[in-house]
Amino acid sequence: MACPYCGGEGTHAAGCPGAGQPPAGPGQAYPPGQQPYGGQQPYGGQQPYGGQPYQGPPQPGQQPYAGQQYGGAYPPAPPPGNWGMPGPIRRVSSMVTALNILIGITIAGAVLSVFAYANRAMLVGDALDGEAVSRGDADDADSFVGATGLSMLVFLAAGIVFMIWLHRARKNLEVFGPPPHGKLGAGWAIGGWFVPLGNLVLPKMVVDDVWRGSEPTGSPAAQQSGRTLILGWWLVFALSEVLFFAGTFTRGNDGTEDGVPKLTEAEDLDAWQTADWLLTAGYALLVVAGVLAIMVVKRISAAQAARGA
Repeated sequence: MACPYCGGEGTHAAGCPGAGQPPAGPGQAYPPGQQPYGGQQPYGGQQPYGGQPYQGPPQPGQQPYAGQQYGGAYPPAPPPGNWGMPGPIRRVSSMVTALNILIGITIAGAVLSVFAYANRAMLVGDALDGEAVSRGDADDADSFVGATGLSMLVFLAAGIVFMIWLHRARKNLEVFGPPPHGKLGAGWAIGGWFVPLGNLVLPKMVVDDVWRGSEPTGSPAAQQSGRTLILGWWLVFALSEVLFFAGTFTRGNDGTEDGVPKLTEAEDLDAWQTADWLLTAGYALLVVAGVLAIMVVKRISAAQAARGA
């Protein structure tokens, strides 16, 4: 049998030099000439895993931070204000040039519309005063008005780009700071324009939220000037829309031929003159609203660019 002290075969425990001593434990030296494990190598003389690092399949669970291993350097902390929201900050400054060009073309078209509708309104006034108005003059006045209507296609394009810009600017508030981000969610930056009657209030509320969230550290005077600018822009724009509706409603379908209003087919000249003056005022206000819109876009875009947008 093997000696429990030295591991030798056929050695009586009483005659072993290590007899009477406790077996060597961790941190203790074995008596001279003795081997641990009864003189045998652990694992049958072989290294665990064949002497190689463990190459088995990865254990269940995820590594902290994608692509990083335990014990490695951790990735840098997110920048202040990036409240763990997914996705990068949406840059709005890249859209400003295109938006300004579209608004500028809209302003130019609105200026021409002012002259066109004012010209026809004065022509109708001459007819109401009893002056002779030729059919050719009436056709020319209608053609002038019809030509300016093409600018409304650019107006629609500018509106679409403005909504996209506003939606991006509103989404950035979720990255700039913690909730609450505003009174209305980002979806209202687009949906608010299509709510009957609500479109007279909802878009302005979204712009207010964007301004408050984009310029929170400015001086009180700077913040107030921004709010005043937004209020002035929206009042002028909303009033122009009301005048457009009122002018179209006042004329109604009078003189309409194949869906196109023609002065030569008009029966109620008083309604035509009133409608044209209302539309003249509406386009004049649209010119002012366009200039103010460019200023609003510039202020908000600059504020977000300063915060890394």
